[in-house]
This record gives sequence, C-alpha cells and structure tokens, in this order.
Amino acid sequence: MRKMVRVFLLGIAIWALPFFLGMAIFPIIPPETALFDTTMSVVAALSATLLSVVHFSRCRGPDLDEGLLTGTVWMLMALGLDVPFFIVGPTMMRMQPADYLADIGFNYVMIPIIAGGIAHAFKRA
Repeated sequence: MRKMVRVFLLGIAIWALPFFLGMAIFPIIPPETALFDTTMSVVAALSATLLSVVHFSRCRGPDLDEGLLTGTVWMLMALGLDVPFFIVGPTMMRMQPADYLADIGFNYVMIPIIAGGIAHAFKRA
C-alpha cells in the first residue's frame, strides 16, 4: 500500500515540477520559443530521473518491467493532469488536442523510458 501511495505522490510531483516551473517562466520566456520547449523538456527529464531514483531506491529488486509499468502510470497521470489545463482550461492555455499531443503530450513518453532505465540499472547494481 505504501508503495502505491509513493507511486501516486511521485507521479504528481513528476508532473507538477515542470508544470509550475513553466507557469513561473511563462512571463519571461515566451512559450512559442525553442528555449521554452527545451527548458520544459530538460526539467521534465530531470524530475522523472530524480524521482525515479527516489522511488526505485526504496524498492526491492526493481527490474525493467516494473520501471516501465511505473513510468507508464506516471505518464498517464501527467497526461490526465494536463488535460484540464490545456484542452478544456483557461482560454490563454487552451490548445487543440492534436497540437497538445505534438507540443507537450509526446514529451511524456520519456517518463517510462527513464523509469525503466533507472529500475534496470538498480537491478544490475
């Protein structure tokens, strides 16, 4: 049960760190620039990596399958948490679903890849 709660809370954190950083830098770096997109991708990769290490360091014998499953749960959570803001949310943030998936949503595919790699590395260590 504790593991499921940790997965849930870390999933929220993996989504929240880039989301709130994006909100903070939105007035400074225009969101249509490459710098904004790159910054968001780097922060998403950093949060997925660091929080995967936190999670899998507390697991007994994590493996690639567990990493991919956990990462997929986190990816789906991130997509689910984004939809209220970017698809049906405030007008200034609203995007067409296809534009959202191309611009933001596809980046979340990195989460299961990173989590799977971290879990696999823990198993081999």
